[in-house]
Amino acid sequence: MGNISSKGIMGRKKFSSIITILMIFPLFLTVISTSHAATIGGVSFSNESIIISPEDPVSGSPISIKLTLNNSNTEVSEVDVYYYKNSYEAGNEWKIEHVILEASDGITDSQTNVTVIWQNVNIDDSGIFVRVYDADSDSFSASVFKSFSVQGLPDLVIENVEISPNSDIHENDLFYTNVTILNQGTETSEANSVSLNIEGSGISETTVIQSLDAGVSTTISFESTAPQTGNWAIQISVDSNYEINELDDQNNDWNGNLIVTDVPDMYFVGDLVVTTSDGGIASVNGPWTLSGSIFATEFENIIQGTNIDVQIRLLDSINDAEITLNKNIEWNTDSNQQIFTLEFNKNDIGGFSAGTHDVSVIIDSNSQHNGDNSNDIVSSSFQLANSPNVNVNIISDSSNNVVNIETNISFYVNIQNTGDVSSSGTLSANWRGASYGPYELIINPNSVETIEIEVETGSTKGNQDFSVMWQPDTNWMDSDNLDNTDQVTVEIEIPFLLNFDLYSVNITPNQPYIMGVEHNLMINVNSTDSGSQTLECRDKDDELINSKVLTFSEQNKQDLFECAFTPNNTGLYQLKLIFVEEDGQDYTMTLEIDPPDSLLNIDSEDSTNFLKLLIPFTILLIVALIAGIVLTRQRIDLSNVIYVDIENDGYDPEELNISIGDKVMWTNYDEDDKHTVSAKSLNEEGQLLFHSGDLDDHDEFLHEFDKIGSFEYGCKYNSKFYGVVNVFGLEDEDTDEIIKGSTQFASDIAEMGFNEDELESDWDERITEAEAEVEQVRSKQESEEIEEEEINLEVEDTDVKMKIDDEDSELISQRGKYNQNMDEILAEKGELKALKDEDVELTASDANMRAELYALTGEEGVMPGEEVKIGLGSNKEHLEGAADFVGNQLPKVDTDFTFDDSEDVINKEVIKEEVEEEKSETAECGGCGADIPVDAKECQICGAKFE
Repeated sequence: MGNISSKGIMGRKKFSSIITILMIFPLFLTVISTSHAATIGGVSFSNESIIISPEDPVSGSPISIKLTLNNSNTEVSEVDVYYYKNSYEAGNEWKIEHVILEASDGITDSQTNVTVIWQNVNIDDSGIFVRVYDADSDSFSASVFKSFSVQGLPDLVIENVEISPNSDIHENDLFYTNVTILNQGTETSEANSVSLNIEGSGISETTVIQSLDAGVSTTISFESTAPQTGNWAIQISVDSNYEINELDDQNNDWNGNLIVTDVPDMYFVGDLVVTTSDGGIASVNGPWTLSGSIFATEFENIIQGTNIDVQIRLLDSINDAEITLNKNIEWNTDSNQQIFTLEFNKNDIGGFSAGTHDVSVIIDSNSQHNGDNSNDIVSSSFQLANSPNVNVNIISDSSNNVVNIETNISFYVNIQNTGDVSSSGTLSANWRGASYGPYELIINPNSVETIEIEVETGSTKGNQDFSVMWQPDTNWMDSDNLDNTDQVTVEIEIPFLLNFDLYSVNITPNQPYIMGVEHNLMINVNSTDSGSQTLECRDKDDELINSKVLTFSEQNKQDLFECAFTPNNTGLYQLKLIFVEEDGQDYTMTLEIDPPDSLLNIDSEDSTNFLKLLIPFTILLIVALIAGIVLTRQRIDLSNVIYVDIENDGYDPEELNISIGDKVMWTNYDEDDKHTVSAKSLNEEGQLLFHSGDLDDHDEFLHEFDKIGSFEYGCKYNSKFYGVVNVFGLEDEDTDEIIKGSTQFASDIAEMGFNEDELESDWDERITEAEAEVEQVRSKQESEEIEEEEINLEVEDTDVKMKIDDEDSELISQRGKYNQNMDEILAEKGELKALKDEDVELTASDANMRAELYALTGEEGVMPGEEVKIGLGSNKEHLEGAADFVGNQLPKVDTDFTFDDSEDVINKEVIKEEVEEEKSETAECGGCGADIPVDAKECQICGAKFE
C-alpha cells in the first residue's frame, strides 16, 4: 500500500562541507597561539587537567568542564579563570570564575578543582579555551584548549503532505495521501514507522520507512477510500512507535482536514445565533442580529462577490402569524465556509405580540450551488420585550432610622429592573442640601443593583431627609416613572451616656475613715444629653444604701449624687455606684476603715496606773528589740516606703523607680492649695488605679505598688502636675555578691595596708554599736512623744517634749524639725566625746576602725550600715569609673579621696548643695551624717559636739 521513494541532496552535502571547512579554519589559527600547559603566578594547569564529562556528548545535552589548578605558592592565592567557547577571543569570554587556592606545603602543590556546566551543546561545538588571570601581576596565562566532539542525532520531520485529488472527493472515492519525510538531523536514522489516522472514520494505516541519512528526504504514499460526506481531521505521524532516538520528537506530527462531499451543495454549519445590543435575545425595538456560517462543498466554483439568496422567516408563537424577509449573503471568502450576519427590527415585525418567537434562515433551493435541499435551514428564537420598569428603594443601616451625631451613616439604595431587557441611567442622592452622585449604572434584566452612599450626620440633632432619584437614559428604558424616587427620614440624636467625674469625689469626714461614723460620699455625674437615670449606692453585699433619680437637661448636664454610709467594720469597705438603666459604666470604690479612738484610748481614770506598769514593760521590749538587732545584725527595713513631696509647682521628685511591693507616700506641702494624687490608668474593675482625694496642707496619701509597669498620675486641680512611678520586679538577693569592683578583695585591701578579716570584724562591731545607739535614741524619742501627746506624763529626771513629723518613718534626722532638749537625752548615755576635747578623734560610730577609713577616704563620714566604696586609683579615675572598686556599689557621688596622713584632724571644704528649705538652713553632721541646724553646737543623734 505504501509507495516509498528516496532521494539524496548531494548539493546540500557539498555546501555543508564547504561551510564546515570555513568554520574549522579559524580554529587552526587559534590553536597556533594556544598551549597545552600554562603557568601564571605559581598557578599552573594543562590540557590534561581539563576534564570534559561526558567525553562524547550528545547534541542538545549538557557537559561538565572540570579544571584542576595547581598552586606552588606557600600561601593562599586568588585567581580568575576565563572560559571561551569554541574559539579564543580576548574580551569575548563565556564565563569567569573567581577561585581561592589553598597554599602549598612547600613540597607538593595544592590542587583546587573548578567545575562549570555548558548547557545544550551543539553539533558545531568543538571545545573550550581556558586561561587564568593573576591580579597580583595583572597578567594572563596562555590559553589552553580542550577539544571534544558532539555526537549528532537524527531528526525526522514531515516536510510536505499532498492529498490527491485535492478536491471533489466524494464518499467512497479513492484518494492518495503523499507524505514527504526529511531527516534534518546530523546522523542517519534507523528504520521506523509512519502512520495515518482519519479521526472518527475508522481509517488507520501504518507503513515502514528505511534508514535515512542526514539531510536526505523520502516520500511515501497512503491509498485510502473516502469516508462519508463531511469534514474529517487527518493526523500523520513519523516514528509513530518511538523506535529511534532523535533530536526532537515533538515535530513528528502533521494535522490537516479531509473534505468529502457527495454532490456540490450548500448547508449551514453550526447554530444560528441571535443577539441584541444588550447581549441577549430580548429587545424592545431591536435590532436583532442573526449570525451563522454557510458551508459550500465546491466553493472554488463560486465566484467572489456572488450573492447567495436566503430568506428570514419569522413566526409569532402566540398567534402563528408568519413574516418572510428576503435577504442575500455575499460570498467573499477563499475557503469553503462563509460567515454571515443578518438583521431585522421591530418595524419588520409589526403586529407581533410581546414574547419569544421563532426565527429561521433558509437557503434558496434554486441556487446552482445548492444540490441538496434537505439541509438548507437553520433556526433559533428571539424575544420581543415590553419596556422595562426600574424602581428604587432606600435601605438604611440603622434599623429604626435613629443615629448619633458626629458619625457616618450608610444608605443602601436598591435599583431593581423588573423587565426582560437592560436599562441604563443615572442615580443621584441628596442629604442635608448636599448632592451625591450621579452614579451611572446599567441594570441587567430581572436583577437588582445595590449602591452604598455614606454621609456624615453632622453636629446638630433633629430629623433629616435622604432622597434618591433614578433617571433612565431613554424613555423606553423605564415604563413607570412614579417609582423612580424614594425618601427616608432619619432622626439624628445625641446618645444619652453617663460617666462619673472621678476628680469630684469627696468623702466627709475625710481620711481616716472611722468605723461607726457616718460618712457622706459626693460625686458629680456628667451626661451627654438630657434625660434621667436612677443611680444606686450599694455595699459589697449588694445591700442598697441609697438611690436617686438623676435628671439632666439641655442647660444642665451635670448632677450631684450623695450617699451617706456608716462602716460597721474595720478593714476594706466597698461602695458600688450602679446605673440602673445601664446608660453608663458603674463605679466601685474601696475604702480603708480604721477603728474609732474609743478602741485605742485607755480610760482616763486608769491611764496613769496603767502607763506606770506599761513603761517598764515597754523598756524591756525595747531592750529585747535592741538585743535582737545586735544579735541578728539586721535593721528594720523601712526602705520600701518612698516619699514624694507635693509643692506648689508639682511633685518632687516627678519620677520614681521602685521595686514591686514598695509603698509611696505623698505629702502636700503647699499651704495655699489642695491637690490630689490621681492615677491616669484604670484597674480591672474600671476604677482609677489609685486616687488620694483632696489633700490639704500636710495631708498624706500612701499607696503600695504590687504590679510591674509604669504608672502615670496627676492632679485634678492642676493639669500641669505630672508624675510617674516605674515599678520593677524583685531580683534574687545575694548578700555575698560583689556588685561592682575587684573580685580580688583580699589582695586589693592588703595593698592598702589592711587585713580582710580584721577589717570586716572591726567594721561589723562598729556598725552594730552605731545601730544600737541610733535605735536607743529613737526608742527614747518615741516614748517621750507618747508621754507628751497622750498622757502628758512628768518624768522625774528629764522633761522631754518630742515632736515627730508625720512623714518621718525611719529617723527624725532625715525629715522634719529637731527638738532643743536632745542634750538632756544624750546626757543619760554617760561620758560624751567632742572635737574640742584633747586627745580625742571623733568617729562615725566611736570606733578606731571607722577613723582609719575616714582618714583614708577623706569623707565626712557615713551612716551606720551604709555601703561604701574602697577604691584604688586617683580621684579622677574614680569619678570617671575607670578605677577598680572593692565592696558594694553606691550611686556616683563627688568624692575627694586625697588625705593627709599627719596627726592633725583633717579639715575639708564641705560643698553644700543649695536646697530650698521651708523654715531653717541645715548642715551635715561629720560624725553620723545627719542633718543639723547650721548654728548647732551638738549633734542631736550621735552626741558629737562642735566648736
